Amino acid sequence: MSAGILNLRCEQWAEFFRTITVSTKDSATLKDLTASVISGQIRKTAQSPVLVSFLVTKSETIGEFTISLTSDQTGALISSGEVWSDTVSLVYDIKIDDDRLLNGIFYVSPGVTHE
Repeated sequence: MSAGILNLRCEQWAEFFRTITVSTKDSATLKDLTASVISGQIRKTAQSPVLVSFLVTKSETIGEFTISLTSDQTGALISSGEVWSDTVSLVYDIKIDDDRLLNGIFYVSPGVTHE
């Protein structure tokens, strides 16, 4: 099965999180993720070094997990813009065990107010 495409947006220097729900191949039931290893990374290009890895938290609800980044992690992401609409496009993917679940573009808009 090919990975789903989900483009994500975040603001530099802000906390980021998304809850993702995964169903089985028949889409009728939610996938039990209890024994699964879930990971995800953001890079400038698919072959470039890792910029940041997502923190993955499994939910007590079957089939759900949350990916998140701290404000320091989003602050460290590349941003060349000067106004909120100047976004930088990075790439990411999320894997469950050895299967790629999601991939897409991770847009970052520049932050102005930060310590």
